[in-house]
Amino acid sequence: LQVWKNSSRYNAEISFHKFPVDAALRAKWLTKIRRDKFTPTVNTRVCGRRFQPGDFAVTAGGLRRLQSGAIPLLFSWNEYTLPTPRQNVWERLTYLQ
Repeated sequence: LQVWKNSSRYNAEISFHKFPVDAALRAKWLTKIRRDKFTPTVNTRVCGRRFQPGDFAVTAGGLRRLQSGAIPLLFSWNEYTLPTPRQNVWERLTYLQ
């Protein structure tokens, strides 16, 4: 299983999601992440960057929750690339000078 090095501690836009309890939906997740012979544990998570933006709902408290039935689809083998991160203020100032 690929280990992603993202952290929600430093980036509020990143969220991690447990595997679904529903066996059929769990099987779809395992197929989409290409882990057919992998058995997720209670601690296994999938990074929220692997889901489409429309797969999320934001709670009144500001938490990102997956919509029911959401499936991770955004992977390199689907020809998906993560957007280039925005430069921080110091990088932009250096670029302008």
